[in-house]
Amino acid sequence: MNKPIKSLLLSPLKLGEVKPLGWLKNQLKTQADGLSGHLDEFWPDIMNSGWIGGSAEAWERFPYWLDGVVPLAYLLESNTLIQKVENYMGYILEHQQEDGWFGPIKWALELQFDPWPNMVFCKALIQYFEITKKERIIQALLKYYHKLNEILDEYTLGESWAKMRWMDAVWGIHWLIDYLDTDTDNVELLLSLAEKLWKQGFDWKGHFDDFFYIHFKKHKRLQVIYSKDIDFPEELDQIELGDNFRQWDLRCHVVNNAMGIKASTIWSRQSGLDSDIQSIFEAISTLDKYHGQVTGMFSGDEHFAGKNPSQGTELCSVVEYLFSLETAIPIIGCNSQCVRLIDRMEKICFNALPATFLPDMWSHQYDQQVNQVQAIKVRKQIYTSNGRDANIYGLEPNFGCCTANMHQGWPKFANYALWAKDEDGLLCMAYSPCKISTKISIGENDVPIEIEEITNYPFTNEIELSLHLKNPVFFSLKFRIPEWCTGATIQINQDPPILCETGNFHVISRQWKDNDKIILILPMELKQERRFNNSMILMRGPIIFSFNPKEERKEIGRRSKAEMLRRMLKEKESLEIPLQVKDWQITPTSTWKYALVEPIDARYIEIPENMEKMQSFDNRTPPVKLKVNAVEIENWDLEYEAALPPPKDPIAKTGTIKEIELIPYGCTNIRITEFPTVNKKEIVNNK
Repeated sequence: MNKPIKSLLLSPLKLGEVKPLGWLKNQLKTQADGLSGHLDEFWPDIMNSGWIGGSAEAWERFPYWLDGVVPLAYLLESNTLIQKVENYMGYILEHQQEDGWFGPIKWALELQFDPWPNMVFCKALIQYFEITKKERIIQALLKYYHKLNEILDEYTLGESWAKMRWMDAVWGIHWLIDYLDTDTDNVELLLSLAEKLWKQGFDWKGHFDDFFYIHFKKHKRLQVIYSKDIDFPEELDQIELGDNFRQWDLRCHVVNNAMGIKASTIWSRQSGLDSDIQSIFEAISTLDKYHGQVTGMFSGDEHFAGKNPSQGTELCSVVEYLFSLETAIPIIGCNSQCVRLIDRMEKICFNALPATFLPDMWSHQYDQQVNQVQAIKVRKQIYTSNGRDANIYGLEPNFGCCTANMHQGWPKFANYALWAKDEDGLLCMAYSPCKISTKISIGENDVPIEIEEITNYPFTNEIELSLHLKNPVFFSLKFRIPEWCTGATIQINQDPPILCETGNFHVISRQWKDNDKIILILPMELKQERRFNNSMILMRGPIIFSFNPKEERKEIGRRSKAEMLRRMLKEKESLEIPLQVKDWQITPTSTWKYALVEPIDARYIEIPENMEKMQSFDNRTPPVKLKVNAVEIENWDLEYEAALPPPKDPIAKTGTIKEIELIPYGCTNIRITEFPTVNKKEIVNNK
């Protein structure tokens, strides 16, 4: 039988083959000790979910939580979390409907068998199979997909979340086709099902090829208006709203688009079209052009919001963008395009992901801002459609979807983004401390290989790898050299260092032996980039730097989600809500109104001691710092309780130049990242 779909060019390592070390393991442990590891003990939508026989929310939230907790449990080898996963997965599999449907049947009937929650659950179930190898999971998936195939003949996806997110289902179906391989009958049905989903699903390729949502302005009660081909006048009241103008809908929803960038690339395995493979790059370029943020994300609070660094980006979109990249990379293969995707993945993971949590990961935001000078309940909001508390740190700010979905970010990065296989050997893709134990095919044999990766990257530029082999083996190791890096070198044992090409994979094919050591150096120059309103940002490697003013953290009491939950469950004496479950607002206690002084003269300070033991993304213990010259300015204020766009012509308040400290974006709770700039000569002349 010929291969029914295009083979993956790269094979991500399976859950269990990667073990985090150093700061990455500490980050995952912090996550497990925070909301991720405890939500099922007190949050009704998980603790009492309809998915496990309860009366609370029975739609997407429990599958969302499982999708992150399954890899988290096994990466950490946490007996407590593993037991939870075993119990919950066991219950859901035992209660699969006779016809194959997963989850609460009454909810499915109300929504005409809405398949969206099951798309998420299947992702979690696939990860669970990778570690447990329980054959009943394969049979459960087949039974479900047979039922879904029947349902889609009667109920189409319609105008629904499932229509927008069909590619997540196709990803799972293609995974199962790869596993079944020569099972002709089931493979034919799965191919037919995937095609139905594609045909009934939203046309993401067309969406990005002919992008409509290029303008954003606030207009009275109409928060957002978009136009494909008409420029806005200064006063929107002067125009007549016609067919060329739309308010937001599911097509400009931030999470849908973060998921949608991978749609046609996923489908390319079945279509065989190179144009489908390449579609992800057009999608990313389009989003960057009209709504891009410096973190590698794009704005969306809840919907597209332009490039102003004070607009928000929803947490769900951060973790879904990462998953889109993680699933597209194996299809793209080992080339310079793959490097571009991994570079972006690291930028998002090391900046946007940690910034949306408080360091202990007991509180998160719904929306984060690149220029976020306070995190409070707002009276007048800058957001397109989110509520008053979308910017605070808490249990469930705005909507509970992010409370449920945020857990997949770090674990999937640790498991699927660091290493992969191809027909020649192994690829080291994203860099973080870890140990891999896997097998590679050499001729007709599967040869066990262990590699230990010791590094404090992305905070330092050195990656050390130690190989452990029973016998000498000839294979290829391929190392990603980021586009931002020049002068990278690789040294093997005591051999002279080798200079590497920027923006591609450096391939070393040789006979490797036990205890071979490799040192990869990725020089990180401090770089500047112009952004919105000609503002300036500073970055070093994948890390973006921000100014974190002195801050005051204040617990929000009455009417907060955490407090309402506490009162609601007060009568249940056996149930205790962890004391860490609180909602917080954060306000500055020092000025944030700084312009950087040009020419930029920055001093980089590295603090590597005990980095593997400390919380790497904490403003109290930043692993690296920059010191730069800045001047306080007077023409920068708040509007809609957010910082106005950086002024194009900043006015120095006193003309006194001072040195300020910048720390990694991911360490900050409140911040300025995109700075106005002033020329040093102008300041001196105007004193």
